[in-house]
Amino acid sequence: MDTTVNRRRTQVQTASGLNLLVGIWLFISAFVVPANGAMTTNNVICGIVVVVLAAIRAFGAFDAGWLSWLNALVGLWVIISPWAVAGGQGGPTQGTIACNVITGAAVVILGCWSAIATGTQPGGAVAYPDTTRPSFGR
Repeated sequence: MDTTVNRRRTQVQTASGLNLLVGIWLFISAFVVPANGAMTTNNVICGIVVVVLAAIRAFGAFDAGWLSWLNALVGLWVIISPWAVAGGQGGPTQGTIACNVITGAAVVILGCWSAIATGTQPGGAVAYPDTTRPSFGR
């Protein structure tokens, strides 16, 4: 296998594996960090989504960069969710804000890193060993 492919696959596995750990923390933080009921539910759901998407990428979907972009969007939601979800219910706690902003930023950064590392050939082109094209049955 080409060394570029191996390097990119390793980057996807590393970034997605770390994102999986961050997603587990997001799930656990729903029960550890003091928050209202809506934020607890939000962090549980977002944690599960991050874990599932990161696990799919880390354990085999190396060419599905859109999964990592989707994870980055979930990370953006995690950042703004304390104000969007808990804003009208007495406001979010300082612990919730700090936890969600830091955790969401980590999900965004790792999701983007994993998505950018996607690809099997530089430039996305298929490389053939010689100048012939596949025969398509002829």
